[in-house]
Amino acid sequence: MAIAEAPRIQTIFDKVYRASVPDPKRFILKTNPLNNNGFGIRPRSATVEGGGFGDEAKGHVTQEVNATLSEQSPSGELYAVRYNGTRNAGHEVYVQNGNEYVAVTLHQLPVAVTQEGTTSILGKGMLIHPLDLRTEVSYAEDRLGAALPGNFIIDNNAILTTDLHSASESFVNSELGITGSTASGVSEGYSSWLQKRALTVRDFTKDDWRNKFTQQYNLYSKQLGEEQLAQTLVNVLTKGGKRRKKPVGTLPEYLDELEDVRPFILAHAADVRPILEDVWRNRLDIPVTLEGAQGGLLDPQFGVYPDVTASRPLGRVGIPDSTEGVILYDQIAFPTAVMKQPYMSSVGSRIPPYEMAPDIANMYRMENDETGRSTGRDRGIYPIDVVAMRAIQRIAGYRYLIVTHLDSNHPDTPIEVVTHYVNKQTGQEEQYRPYQWHWDQVVGVVQRLPSWDGKAVANATRIEDFPPECLQFLRFLSKTIAPVAMVTNGPRLGQEISFLP
Repeated sequence: MAIAEAPRIQTIFDKVYRASVPDPKRFILKTNPLNNNGFGIRPRSATVEGGGFGDEAKGHVTQEVNATLSEQSPSGELYAVRYNGTRNAGHEVYVQNGNEYVAVTLHQLPVAVTQEGTTSILGKGMLIHPLDLRTEVSYAEDRLGAALPGNFIIDNNAILTTDLHSASESFVNSELGITGSTASGVSEGYSSWLQKRALTVRDFTKDDWRNKFTQQYNLYSKQLGEEQLAQTLVNVLTKGGKRRKKPVGTLPEYLDELEDVRPFILAHAADVRPILEDVWRNRLDIPVTLEGAQGGLLDPQFGVYPDVTASRPLGRVGIPDSTEGVILYDQIAFPTAVMKQPYMSSVGSRIPPYEMAPDIANMYRMENDETGRSTGRDRGIYPIDVVAMRAIQRIAGYRYLIVTHLDSNHPDTPIEVVTHYVNKQTGQEEQYRPYQWHWDQVVGVVQRLPSWDGKAVANATRIEDFPPECLQFLRFLSKTIAPVAMVTNGPRLGQEISFLP
């Protein structure tokens, strides 16, 4: 007997859109998963990862989840673990500074640092760029007009990446004609671990650190040439939050920069495993959130190769890796992924088997400032690929979906979704596969769904305020991907509607 498969997306689409408008009350979950204290489940724990190609507004969602969990904390404490990624990420949040809200884009820092009573952990699964991290703290504090409200700890065992990795990555990209990369040294940093030559934060804290970092510099100098390495321009963060180019510098200049930032790293570095073990296993009244970077469709094994990231954005893999197995994915009470609508955005060289009309794509791009927060490049705007997202959900295993940008819709602009792939040669329906060559041989079939007035939805304070078209769309997503547990209808903290009871 064969294993039963989930219904076709097109079948669900037909059923949802031929039925009557869903009752808003049916969206409220029967029980609050955050309160689940069943066997093997850690209550007051949640994940926020990306369900698409990234840029889904995970920063804002993480803010909302942290705020929700903090309300359940008797002491007001909350621990947050960033489990993957590095300075190439860009999580934008709006934080109150006096009488106004200011946008703050965080790269290596977890979102929780903008909230009082929190302890953020930059986990082992991350790459730590010390110079950019120090600059990021200064930038964030300037935006906030005060010191960071939350504390942060850097895992001693995280890989430490420097401008050497960026220079090497830029050289490889140039030689091979690779496009779509941020040239932030991400792939080079992670590959150094697999090649057994990585330097960690722990190495940087030792008294003999200069010997090892000199050896690393000399290695790249031999590969690229001493003069070329010193003159190679790499991107670094500025205190204004932008990027500028600077040369790697000679060996003495390189070591002097590291010497200058070393006290900052020493002040925040620690062995985080004992801390995690205590909070996760013994202090169950303290909420714990796990924040991912990039989207699931960028995972190196399940994204569209070769346009993938080098870290592991899927929480099922990235979280136990980054916590040394202290936190297992199936123990998490509220595992969520974030998706954006009424379109998907993508920064990279991948070429999807579908497209959106240029005028509609440009409208969304302009209205929603769709440029990469780290690269500054325009993002590609596409129909929502439910086929790929559904495939990633099956692998990732998250149990709840959070939908953002409900305020971005236009009533006269239908939502475009991809319901299935068709082989160009055979005409047969095919499933998502993680390769560009496969995308090249299929066509994505796009359905146009009724939309709504985003400006009106922006004023909604409860699900009963949503128009019928919005309710139908959310029901469609709940049936095809995962139950929708929360939505956002604006960029600021509090502009969300939770379906938790």
